[in-house]
Order: sequence, then structure tokens, then C-alpha cells
Amino acid sequence: MSTPSLIGREAVLARLEATVRDQSLVTLVGPPGMGKSRLAAAVRDRFDAWSCDLAGAQSTEDACDAVALGLGVDADGTPDGAIARRLAGTEDAILVLDNFDHLAERSPDLIGPWRDAAPSLHLLVTSRERLRLGGECVFRVPPLSAGVGVAVLVERLRRSRPDFVPTAAERQQLADIAVALDGIPLALELAAGPIEALGVSGFRDRLEERLSLLDRNRRDADPRQATLRGAIDDSWAALSEGAAEVLRRCSVFRGGFDLEAADAVVGRRAWSALEDLRDRSLVWMPVPGRFALYESIRLFAAEKLEADDDRDAVAARHGAHYVTRAMPRVAAYETTGTLAPSLVEEHENLRAALDDALARRDPRAARDALLALGPSFETRGPTRQYLAALDRVLALDIETPARLYVARGAARRTLGRPAEAQRDLAQALECDDPNVRMMAHKELGLIHHDRRDLDEARAHYGHALELAEKTDQRRVTAMLTGNLGALDHDRGAFESAQQAYREAIDQLRIVGDPRLEGIFLVNAAVLAHEEGRRDVARRGYRRGLELLEGGVDRRFEAIARGNLAVLDHEEGALDAAAAGHETALAALMQFGDAHSESLARARLAAIRALQGQLDEAQRGFDAAERQVAGRSPVATALVHLYRAFFDLAAGDEPGAVARLERAQRRHDEQPALSEVSDDARFALRLLAHSLSSPGVAGLEVGTDSDWFRVPGGPPVSLAQHASGRLLLSALVDLRLRNPEAVMTPEDLFTAGWPGVTIDPRSAKNRLHVALAKLRKLGLKPYLNRASGGYRLDPAVPVRQVPDGGSSSSSSP
Repeated sequence: MSTPSLIGREAVLARLEATVRDQSLVTLVGPPGMGKSRLAAAVRDRFDAWSCDLAGAQSTEDACDAVALGLGVDADGTPDGAIARRLAGTEDAILVLDNFDHLAERSPDLIGPWRDAAPSLHLLVTSRERLRLGGECVFRVPPLSAGVGVAVLVERLRRSRPDFVPTAAERQQLADIAVALDGIPLALELAAGPIEALGVSGFRDRLEERLSLLDRNRRDADPRQATLRGAIDDSWAALSEGAAEVLRRCSVFRGGFDLEAADAVVGRRAWSALEDLRDRSLVWMPVPGRFALYESIRLFAAEKLEADDDRDAVAARHGAHYVTRAMPRVAAYETTGTLAPSLVEEHENLRAALDDALARRDPRAARDALLALGPSFETRGPTRQYLAALDRVLALDIETPARLYVARGAARRTLGRPAEAQRDLAQALECDDPNVRMMAHKELGLIHHDRRDLDEARAHYGHALELAEKTDQRRVTAMLTGNLGALDHDRGAFESAQQAYREAIDQLRIVGDPRLEGIFLVNAAVLAHEEGRRDVARRGYRRGLELLEGGVDRRFEAIARGNLAVLDHEEGALDAAAAGHETALAALMQFGDAHSESLARARLAAIRALQGQLDEAQRGFDAAERQVAGRSPVATALVHLYRAFFDLAAGDEPGAVARLERAQRRHDEQPALSEVSDDARFALRLLAHSLSSPGVAGLEVGTDSDWFRVPGGPPVSLAQHASGRLLLSALVDLRLRNPEAVMTPEDLFTAGWPGVTIDPRSAKNRLHVALAKLRKLGLKPYLNRASGGYRLDPAVPVRQVPDGGSSSSSSP
């Protein structure tokens, strides 16, 4: 069992032990506080090795005296010779030399004779820099993972608070702290004190002050390890003036940098200094060709830079370099929709450029930095951070701000603030740039689409489409064609929706926009799902996910996962459905899409209710409702509808039925929720499975199909709709015989108008009108268009009920 000081180090220790056995000289390197000495001590104990602490050795002679003492030899005034003689008489001995940093330059004279005298000797040296000796094996100590960091923090906090058990929220905050402290064991141990004083959230909110917060030391600690600042300062003091200057200037970078950026920002060739800093574990390489600073070291170096006269010039070079490099990639994104990996990789550097421009109140630099950040914020979020940045930049005197008004309108729409979004977009419409007006109309269309004000949404999409076609923007034209298809989808006009999706997907493949292609592939899969073509839907969801995964678009990737989880729910795979909704919810919480997030919460809560976890389900529904209350009537209505699952689980079937009735009832000539929302129709289908009372479960149809009743609804008479009654009778008969079977349009026409012969086009129109009438009367969620024809949704139970009300037959 590992000691607290080696929590999470088991695998590293095993690799180190094997390396020491295999190599003659192993240098254990890492930044200050990374736990090198503890690992070396564990190797010493494992192999009963000799061990010498050289922290106090100021000269070669001091070092030899310390080693001689550790070996237990009588130096007789010549410790180096005595050490060599003692080692020469051993076989495969292990000698640990701890804290060798300040002796690295003297290592040839110190270590060389001992290795010559004892060829089988195994040396393990701990140092903040490698020794650069022949045959040296450098073993870099990695930081602790976030999970291990949490375990270390909890273990340390329990020393003073034995009953400490972090809540779920505190555990996430502790993980944030562990990541922010670079997984450095010393920093984590030192953090326990201020966390106890400030609380977990209080310490996390003050992470920018970490060097000051971690300044309180233990009285019995090694002075070099007493505080994090002291540990870093000890390494800083050993730097040459040139290396210190490079490290100071590199503190302006965030999230890493390459050599080209270093040369541009440092102001001279930086390679040699960076190699030296890497050797000293003050700079590391997360991947070949890319450098990074541990955040604690970066903050220390930034303090030094603040005192330099050229601080502003360094920051300005940094911002100019990254914005200039980003702009061609931003233009490519706007043309093709493809997000260049470098825009993601350099997001934090562009954030730093924006922050510096705002601090200098430079409107042009701030605007350009924010435009460079737009693509990664739009596809990866977090939207709240994007909105905060837009607010700050628009508060300056910005030239040509219309593009930023469109961006802020989109961000506000995503966060569930449509009224504010409309004000921004109205301002954008006043500009002369047709491209800006086009995107403003598109966003206004999305706002009305979210509200299910479908006619207004169509008008705005139409204006945007006209502008896109005038400027020959095929990618935007394809996107708007797909959006119009989504309107038809919500109306239940499945044929035109399918045609629009297909056209959009084909065009997007031609122009090469995999992100939008993935989005509309998922939309088409939702349509297939509604039509009961589950296999087609699952393939579509998975293909869409392939195009959206990997950060291409976090929001729509999460939406696709949620739709796939609905399919799992419908097929009874509740564990898989719950896992899918959990994954989607986590991504949507990071992104900040209020509507989609609330829907994911409600769907997950419904599954928890079905699994008997009523308290968790109740919390989920409450959180979903709070999120959209007063902001999105449609989202609020969807949450209320999904609460029917809780009603059923709690034994309140009348309450569940009442929710179904509200979802299918028209109000003041306004369409019912089920008529304008595929999400509502999916919920109704899922609820039809869960309703248990024979009087209301599933779709009920009179024996002669002269009436029907949807789950939770009143009976609907077809006495004045002869063709509709005959069509429903044929569909019910087929359903009871073969639930998966499909009736062709030709067979349906024959059933609905027996003995009538007319031309195929007229027959198709007549059938279309009759089916639309049935859907409008309430069958919209249950009457599916499938490949080759039509059928009643095989997922919804169907019962034939005599006029007396008793059930005569049913299908699952």
C-alpha cells in the first residue's frame, strides 16, 4: 500500500525501478516540487541502496564528504579516493545522490571517477536539470493527474479535518485546483492549509494569487521546499541573465507556443535559451516542436516581467503575432466552415492577446483579437465567456462593430436570452454589408425557430437565402436550405424536409464543410427516427457524430449524442440512454446552450425516474426548469412534458395524462406543442410506452376506426371523414398483423378510395391531403412516413376498442 507521499505514483515508481536496474546512470529530473526526492527515497528503500543528500554541499569537497559519510567510509583526508575504493568492491550496487542541481556542472569530476572505478555501479541522481554526461538516462517526473491530485488534496485536508468528505461540487473544484497547480505535489500539499482557511471554492476563486497563498511554510521543511515561491526562486537564481530574460518574456504565452512564436515575441533567436530552460525543467515540451511553462512558473516569471520596462512591447508583439497568424484561418472558416486546428491550439494565446488589448483600451487590437477567437468560441464554447468578451469589446469605441453585434446576438440566443439577441441583430441589420445582414437574418430565423414561430422563422431564412444566393455563397445557401428543411420537419412536412436535408448535405459535401454536413446528417437521422426507421436513424446519428467528434462542434456533437440516447431509451436500453444523456449534458454545460441543456437534463431525469431514482429525477427536472423559466416557453413546455415520467413513477397517472393533454392541445388558434416540435413528439412516443392503464395506454382506435384517442387525449370522431376512417382502418389492420410492415401509397389510396381510378399525381395529392388531416386531428406523432410508404409508429402500443370501451386486441 502506498504512503500518502506517493499517492498515484505506483506506475511511475515501477518504471523508475526498472530503469535504475537497467541503466548505469539515471537522472531523475523535474521542476521544483515535483516529488523527485520522494521517488528516489522509495527506490532507496526498495533496493536498500546507499543514499546521500547533497542539498547542503557547496563545493566538490563538501559533496565528497557527504557521499563518504553516506557510504560509511573513513575519508582520511582523501574522500574521493576512499569513495572510489569502496564502490569498486561492490557488484550491482545502487547509489542515490539527492538534490544534485547545483553540482551539475561539476558532475564529470565528481561522478566520472566513481563510475570508472565501479563499472557495475547504478547511480540515481535527482536534479532539476540533466547532467549531460555520456550514458546518462534522463527520467522526467510527470505531474500528477487531476484525479490523483484530488486524492492528494483530500488526504492532506483529512489530516486536520478527519471527517472531511467533499461534495460532488467540491470534488470538481478540487480537480480544477489540481489542474491549475500543474499536478505538482509540493503545490498540492501546500494548498491544504489555505483551502482549509478559505474553503474549496474560495481557494479556487483565488488561483491567480497562488504564489502568495502557498507562501506559508512548515517550520521543519527544507528551505528550498518550504514554499512554492521559494522552490521556484531557487531555480531562478541559477539562471544566466539571457535565460532569465527569455523566461520572463515567455510568460506572456498561454497554453504553449512554438519556436516561431518564441522568436517573434522574445525578440531574438530563442532556441538555445529554451533548450537550456528545458534542461533545467523550467520549460517542457508537451509535444515535439511545442514548448510550455508550468503555470506556477509562468506566474513567477510574469511577476518579473511586470517590473521590466519592455513589458508592454513584449505583450504587443505577442498579440500581433497570434492575430496576424490567425486571420487567414478565420477567413477560411468563414468560407468553408472548417475550423483550423491551430485556432483551437492557440485559443488561450488569442485570449491573452484580447485581455492585453482590453487592458490597453486598444479598440482595433481588441476587435481583431476577438474576431480571431470567434470560430473556436462558436464551435467549442464556452458561450458565457464569449459573451463576456463581446460585451467588453463592444463597450469600447469600435469601428465597424456590426459583425460583433451578430456574434453577440448569436451568443445571447444560445444562452436563452432572445429579447437581448434581437436588439443586437436589429442593429446589425442597419449596416451596409450584405454578408452581415445575411447572418443577422439567419440568427433571427433561429430565434423564431426556437420559439416555434415558424412563419416568422421562414421569412428571415428566406431573406438570408436571397442574400446568400446574390453573393454566390454556396456554403451558406446549403446551410439555409437545411434550416428551411428543419422548419418543414417541425411542421410534419416530412417529404419536403427530407428533400431539403438531402440537397443541403449534397451541396455541403461539394463545398467541403464536414461540420455542417454532420449537423444535417443528424437532422436527417431525426427524421428517419420519427418515421420509425430506427436502423437508418442509428446509422445517421453515428455518421453525423463521426463528422462532429473531436471538437469540430461540441454543441452539435452533444445534441447528436442526446438524439442517439433517445433512440436507446425507445428501444429499452435505459443504461445506455442515461450514459448518452450524461455525456451530452456535460458537454452542453460547458458550451452554454440553455435550450439543449435543459432538454438533456429533462431527458436524463425521465430515465432516472424510470429507474426508480426519484430524488435525483426531481433535482434534474427542477434544474432544467430553472434554467429556462421565463426565457424559452418551448423549452419550459418540454420540461413539463417530460415530468410526466416522474408522475408515472410516483404513481400519479392522472398527472401524467394531464401533461400529455396539454402538449397536444391547441391554444387560441396556436398549434399544439406536438405539432411544431419533434422533441415533443419523441417525448409523447416514449410516454406512450410507459403509460400503464389499459384505458389510456398507447393509441386507441374504435373497432370500425370511426374514432381514435391518443394517449391522454379525448376521443376524436372520424364520422365526417370517411376516407380518413378507411385509411386508419387499413393502417391499424396492418399494424396488428405486422408492426414493422409499411403500406405503400398505392395500397393506401386503394384502401381509402375503393374502386376509384385516377391519374397517379392526383391520387398522390388526394392521399397527402387526407393524411395531413389525420395528423392535424392528433395522429402526427404516431403516423409515420417510412421507406416505401406509411405505417403507425411500431414503438407505440395500438388497441382496438369497441364502443363499450373494452380492449379487444393490441400490439406492443
